[in-house]
Amino acid sequence: MTVARTLFSKGHGLMQIFISVLFFLSIALSAAVANAPYLLVQDPLAENLECEISICKVIPKAYLGRSFTEIEMLANEGDAIAQLRMAAFFYEGVVVSRDWSVAESWTQKSADQGNVGAMYFLATIYFLGDSEANYAKALKLFYLSSERGYSRSNYMLGEIYRAGWGVEKNLKIAVDFYKLSAKEGDADGQYALGTSYSLGVGVKADAEEAMRWLQASAKQGNPQAQYFLGLLFRSGEGARLDPRLAFDWFMKAAKQGHAEAEFTIGVYFQGGEVVQKDYQKAFSWFQKSALQGNEHGQLQLARSLHYGQGVERNYEEALAWYKASAEQGN
Repeated sequence: MTVARTLFSKGHGLMQIFISVLFFLSIALSAAVANAPYLLVQDPLAENLECEISICKVIPKAYLGRSFTEIEMLANEGDAIAQLRMAAFFYEGVVVSRDWSVAESWTQKSADQGNVGAMYFLATIYFLGDSEANYAKALKLFYLSSERGYSRSNYMLGEIYRAGWGVEKNLKIAVDFYKLSAKEGDADGQYALGTSYSLGVGVKADAEEAMRWLQASAKQGNPQAQYFLGLLFRSGEGARLDPRLAFDWFMKAAKQGHAEAEFTIGVYFQGGEVVQKDYQKAFSWFQKSALQGNEHGQLQLARSLHYGQGVERNYEEALAWYKASAEQGN
């Protein structure tokens, strides 16, 4: 299971968390729960004219279509959702210039009012850091938002203990948090728990539990879980050997832009395994993967250009892609 173990070691990292924050800071914005002691956020925000980073799904209708000036006025009047919305603008640099310190300030104001989503967002700001991470503050806020029912925080706490960011590395504690996150329906938590069971990391290996959680995550559209399932069904380790099902899971991940899955689909079409051999399709998938910076996709794209498979031979472009792959240590 060398390939899967390598995937696991690379699959949860700081860059992935940074990328996920751009999506999941959206989960920090939602309607206030009427008469609740704190605000509980569950869903991303819907898009509108002021939000270009998919952070505006499922917010109160009263907030949709409002100008930045109106949101700013509401925020200054103490509206916790508007304050967090302001933070999102400054965090990502939408409408205004990006400014982490201003984003932090607005988030703190919202969090001080008991907005659990703001606590989570503020934790991610401290965790990533504009210039330097503050793990102690981040950990405190992740714990606080977790205790108040914010499921995403459990996944983040699992990641923190798995990697040992600001805490002593503890895989068992990481799995405990993954379990909480997975049971609450978080797709990344389900993926992390599934891979933990599959590889026996932090918990006794259990192929049945691994399959259960990986499928739960994959069915929610998680490309990492879809790719991992492809590996399992292709190898027959921890799952029945099923080349066609493996291809189907790889394809699902590839269609979502998973770079290694794109490369893998290219290999299928190049070799004619499960599907009819098609060099043009192979080239297309290698190109998609390569353009995302995948070293394997870059190498295969270079070979396609070198030997003229699925594309007109081009030594100059082939050399450029060989170099790109080599620079990544391939």
